[in-house]
Amino acid sequence: MSREDGSSSTVGIQPFFLDETELKELGNVFDIALRALAERELINKYAGHLVVLDLTRGFHRDDTAWRNYPLQRVVTEFSLFDDMVGPNVLFERSFGPPDGTFKYRQIGRAKALLAGRAHKDTGEIIHLDPLVLLPGDIQFDGGIYRNGICLGFSGVQREMDHSLACVYYELMQGRARLKSRALAADPERQEFL
Repeated sequence: MSREDGSSSTVGIQPFFLDETELKELGNVFDIALRALAERELINKYAGHLVVLDLTRGFHRDDTAWRNYPLQRVVTEFSLFDDMVGPNVLFERSFGPPDGTFKYRQIGRAKALLAGRAHKDTGEIIHLDPLVLLPGDIQFDGGIYRNGICLGFSGVQREMDHSLACVYYELMQGRARLKSRALAADPERQEFL
C-alpha cells in the first residue's frame, strides 16, 4: 500500500491462486516491460503507478461506503482510501523516478475505483457511457474492470495507460492458469476434482 512518503508495497487480501510473492514478481516483470517501452520510445517516459483492487471480496466496512464519496476526495485523503479501500488492494506499486509519483498514484487509484464502481473500463465509460460519471470522477483511460478485479495505471499516454493495465491483468491471468494446471495435475493435492 502507498504510504505518505510515496513508497509502496503489496497489502491486504490475496486472491486464491496468487500470493504476495507472485504479485510482486509479476510487478518486476511489468517493470522490465515498462522500462523497455520507454527505452524504445513507445511510451513517453518510464514512470507510473499501478493499483490492483479485488472487489469480489467484501470491504471490511459498509461495502458501498467509498461509493458515496467523490472519488477525488477518496484518492487525495490517504486515510480515507486506506480505511475504505485499502483492505481490497491486492497490489500497488510506483514505477520510475519519485517525482510525480504522488500525482500518478492519485490518478491510478481514481481510475481503478471508477472502473470498479461502474464495472466497466474507464475508456468505455468516457466514450460510450458518460451517464455513469459523477462530479469529481476522473475522465482518462487507464482503469479496467475484469471479473471483479479493477486495475488502474497512470503515468504515460492515456491510451497506453489502458494497455499497460491490461498487460498486468493478463500477467496475473497467465500465472493463475499455470498454477491451476499444476495443482490439477498434482495427485497429492485435492484442490481440484
